[in-house]
Amino acid sequence: MDKSTVIKTTEKYISKGQIDLAIAEWEKFLSEKKDGNVYNLVGDLYLRKNDRKKAIESFKKAAEIFKDDGFILKAIALYKKILNISPKEVDVILALAELNREKGLTADAIENMIQAADIYTGEGKTEKAIEIYQRALELAPQRVTLKQKIIELYLKTGLYGEAVKQYLELASEYLSRGDLEKAKGYFLNAIETDKQNIPALLGLSEIAERNNDLDEAIVYMKNALNIAPDDDKVSLRYAELLIKKGAIDEARDTLERMLKLHPFNIDAKRLLGNLYLKEGDREKAWEELKPVVDDYLLKERWTDAAGVLEEFKELDSPDIRHRLARLYKGTGEKDKAIAILKELAKEYEDEGKEEEAGAFYREIIELDPEDQTAREKLKEAGAVQEVVEEEVEVIKEEGVEEEVSKGVEGLTPEEFETRKAEAEFYEQYGFKDEAIKLYEALLKFAPDNKEIKKKLQELRQMTAPAKEEATPVEEPPVEEAPAGVPEPEAEEETPGVRDEKITLTADKDSSLRDVILEFKKGIEKEVDAEDAETHYNLGIGYKEMGLVDEAIKEFLLASKDHSKTRQSMVMIALCHLDKGLYESAINVLNRVKESMSPSDEGYLDVLYELANAYLKNNDHDNALSLFKEIQAQDAQFRDVTKKIELVESLISAGKGKPRKRKDRVSYI
Repeated sequence: MDKSTVIKTTEKYISKGQIDLAIAEWEKFLSEKKDGNVYNLVGDLYLRKNDRKKAIESFKKAAEIFKDDGFILKAIALYKKILNISPKEVDVILALAELNREKGLTADAIENMIQAADIYTGEGKTEKAIEIYQRALELAPQRVTLKQKIIELYLKTGLYGEAVKQYLELASEYLSRGDLEKAKGYFLNAIETDKQNIPALLGLSEIAERNNDLDEAIVYMKNALNIAPDDDKVSLRYAELLIKKGAIDEARDTLERMLKLHPFNIDAKRLLGNLYLKEGDREKAWEELKPVVDDYLLKERWTDAAGVLEEFKELDSPDIRHRLARLYKGTGEKDKAIAILKELAKEYEDEGKEEEAGAFYREIIELDPEDQTAREKLKEAGAVQEVVEEEVEVIKEEGVEEEVSKGVEGLTPEEFETRKAEAEFYEQYGFKDEAIKLYEALLKFAPDNKEIKKKLQELRQMTAPAKEEATPVEEPPVEEAPAGVPEPEAEEETPGVRDEKITLTADKDSSLRDVILEFKKGIEKEVDAEDAETHYNLGIGYKEMGLVDEAIKEFLLASKDHSKTRQSMVMIALCHLDKGLYESAINVLNRVKESMSPSDEGYLDVLYELANAYLKNNDHDNALSLFKEIQAQDAQFRDVTKKIELVESLISAGKGKPRKRKDRVSYI
């Protein structure tokens, strides 16, 4: 149908007042072709007939066509035309709001939304009104009138929690602007709606403090503490106010009580440590501020770390100096770091603590791979030839690099027999891997002992994979022997590869280091600092890769989320065990244990790991006590019965003196 012909025909009909015929002619045209201008014309014809409903329908169709074709201004004009005819067409108002939003006319879009929401409210459609207000708030989150309107609707529909949330947002907004009176009013509104609302009490306390009314600020926090005695933010805030007030004893009691519930809260430790420092108790102060320093070092806040360490330089303890070395390492002052590490290594050497001294020498080589003194010291101790960031510890022997054995030289015949009896005990109760490790260590001491060779070969055959022949025992592999007691949780060696020749070159180590560093850089860019779950999983991954220090850093980040604190600290303790820092692991696990009750989920797991840590540290009395406590609660828990038999045997054999050692790092 030709449009020009239709125009002529309809003009004749209109001139004669035959509106229906004109409309009919245009509708025939529209049945074949959709045209926004024609729909607009038809709408006008319906208006001449006073048929508002059909006029609006035509205008809507015209607006939709214009919108779809990209003629936004034409569409907007048509929607306004409709609203002049019928101001309560909500779908039109919302369509107009969307077009205004697309054109960047945010203020107009919000006014359209408010208009639509008000119509819904008047019609009793509260839920729809709330939905529209929420959409408007997304465009203007700071608009007070919107929040006030939506609060009224929330209260009307019984959504008190949502109303309180809006009160708090309004209060925080005014607080940030410095309008304390309005902020206080909204915080009080929140309290009136929810009398136990902790954020509102915290806000009111802050306003009182800003108004220099410490007494009122403390009262608000005391009320909050009565409502939520276990809330660490409330306790911390209360303690801060008490310190400002000069109520030091009460502040100290509050912080000490809080740290029993939240033993890893860095801010609380910072406050308590500073209190002890002011009172002159530097020993207690250092115990609290030690993890604070570690936190600063982890976050590379070198100036803050230096400030704390400066307060304790007169104590001259190894762990303070070691942290000072880490500080110098972080700030690029390698010479100063190396000087401190050498002092520490020498002191531990003089005390006969070769393992600890070796750890410091390895750190020196990390900073200066060409340091011949450190390399010679490690050679003398039978330790590493090549040290990379991953702390790969190997020794070169006729072109073969194997793990180092420690602690078997100089055994008396009585000690040899005691070790042999321990190995037999492990074998009897099914701890085959532990028995193998101890027999291998003994075989180095007595390489011609046929009885031990035979037992070792039998055990290897038992642990070899099915359908594989066990490797015959000819020359004993150089394997780590425990210093004091065999370690029941030793990592299992892969059967069938014990005698394989393995060469780890410096180039390969360097490539591995580069790959890992590149991986870490990518992870740091992608992972949000607050993403506790991801940091925890990264920690697990790093631990499995043998990157224990990196794992500890991830677990520390994850621990800041209360839901991950306990399990993260347990993993940190297990990392300390991997590093041989038994006393550090025991300290961490004890603090986790103190923060739990026997009815808590995972309590027995923590006890079990703590008992194992005591066992590794040769503290058999404490280990036995904990294993028996576990057995009393659950006799079937893991292998607790075997553990008890093992420890009782070691005690009866006269083994049970805890190791006296100073861990290289006592917190991270």
